[in-house]
Amino acid sequence: MKTNASGEEKLVIDRKRNLELYCTLVEKLGSDCYKGVSAFNVILGYLSKGKDNFTGLSVVNQVYVLLEILKFLRCTADAADLRLLNGSQQSGKIVFNQDITNVKFELVYRSAAGLTERVRKI
Repeated sequence: MKTNASGEEKLVIDRKRNLELYCTLVEKLGSDCYKGVSAFNVILGYLSKGKDNFTGLSVVNQVYVLLEILKFLRCTADAADLRLLNGSQQSGKIVFNQDITNVKFELVYRSAAGLTERVRKI
């Protein structure tokens, strides 16, 4: 953090800090807890190969890429748009290669206390 003339702290966004955050995210995605999950491996692959592209982007586009990575890490249904790193628009989306039409599939709803259970066949 830097301070202004009044001594108040201000947030500074620049290439150096963006690259530090990018490297931190790559390091975290390479840790053992994310190994074995294909979506994280795909994102890690794009980030590892795209570091040179990232450094060549404008600061605004670097921030956009960082926000897309963080959006993916929220573990919602959102995918990351990594086209600026030569990735895909739906990076990290998990898809199934099998036809599951003839598979027994059920959703189980349980009460918070675990006393009741409702099964819905799909």
